[in-house]
Amino acid sequence: MLSDRPGGRDPRRYSMNENCTLKVLRHRYAEHIAAPLESVTGEMIFDRYDAGDPVCQRLVAEFFNGLGHGLYNLVNIFDPQTIFIGGGIVERPGFLALLRQHLAWFGIADYLDTVSHGNDAGLIGAVYHFNQHYRSPGDDRH
Repeated sequence: MLSDRPGGRDPRRYSMNENCTLKVLRHRYAEHIAAPLESVTGEMIFDRYDAGDPVCQRLVAEFFNGLGHGLYNLVNIFDPQTIFIGGGIVERPGFLALLRQHLAWFGIADYLDTVSHGNDAGLIGAVYHFNQHYRSPGDDRH
């Protein structure tokens, strides 16, 4: 398990939500180019990454490194057979292969796969959860 965290004592600063989400990646790039967050997309960053932009290369590497740390800890805590990831980013051609390249250093590249519903996975999961907890047993509506 990775447990080292440099700097301050506030653990929230070292969470996956604070370090390796597309929103954080977009925010960091927006700060660099002095643009509003709304004008920066993940697609823009990865397109520039593919084109060899050195700032995007560094930011994407940091993004994958943060994912690697978090996923490494999940693998070592829960010992899953597979970790599924979803969202619009997984629909990008070559994304999974690129992520696996970065995760190979952590020794967890083979644990990763993408969900079949892509960007709709979270919405489908939320509806399923709602139906499991709040729908009446005799309610046959779909």
